[in-house]
Amino acid sequence: MRRRRLWRRILLATAGGGLLAVAVLVIVAASRARLEAPSPTLLLRDRHGRFLGESGAGDGEDFGYWPVAELPPRLVAATLAIEDRRFRSHPGVDLKAIVRAVVQNVRSGRRVSGASTIAM
Repeated sequence: MRRRRLWRRILLATAGGGLLAVAVLVIVAASRARLEAPSPTLLLRDRHGRFLGESGAGDGEDFGYWPVAELPPRLVAATLAIEDRRFRSHPGVDLKAIVRAVVQNVRSGRRVSGASTIAM
C-alpha cells in the first residue's frame, strides 16, 4: 500500500512538472511570437511553374521598374532568354524580329507573332 502511494505521488509530481514545463514553454513562445503576416512578395515562375526568383516587399514601391542590379541573376538571364534573346545586339528596336513578325502575320492572315523588345 505504501509503495502504491509513493508511485502515485511520483507519477503526479512528474505529470505536474511536465504540465508546468509545457505551460512555461507556451508562455515564452507566445511572448516572442510576431502574430503578423509577412509582406507579400512577387514570385516569378517560368511557363512550367518552376521558381525563378522573388522580388518586392509588397509596399507598392518595389513593383514596376527594378534596376537590373537588384534582380536575381537567374531571373535576368531567364527573362532575356525568353523575351528578347538579341537584347545585347540591337539598339532597342529589333528589326529582324519586326520583319519576321510581319511576314508570319501576313502569311497566316492573322496575328500570330509579335516583335516587341524589352526596351519597347
